[in-house]
Amino acid sequence: MSMQETVHRGVAVAEVHRRWVKSGIDPEHLASVTGWDPSVIGALDAYRDSSTVHFFPTLAEFRSVLTEYFKEIACSHATYPLAERCPLVFRTP
Repeated sequence: MSMQETVHRGVAVAEVHRRWVKSGIDPEHLASVTGWDPSVIGALDAYRDSSTVHFFPTLAEFRSVLTEYFKEIACSHATYPLAERCPLVFRTP
């Protein structure tokens, strides 16, 4: 999410992978110091050469697009950084 420059451009996950590799972080060392499962860290390899682009609109941007088609019944999100970009808010009317 933090790599997104604009909501219109999104984030190419292949670029996420390129930056991960360029960082030089040793996945085994990262797993040992964080306690994270190595297979979770290794999941970043699925991004290599992917054509997938993820978009992270703000809540206001999300609402402006979806309110024509969905009714907002509640708004909640987690507390991790940028979680407000992953709200649970809508259902079909």
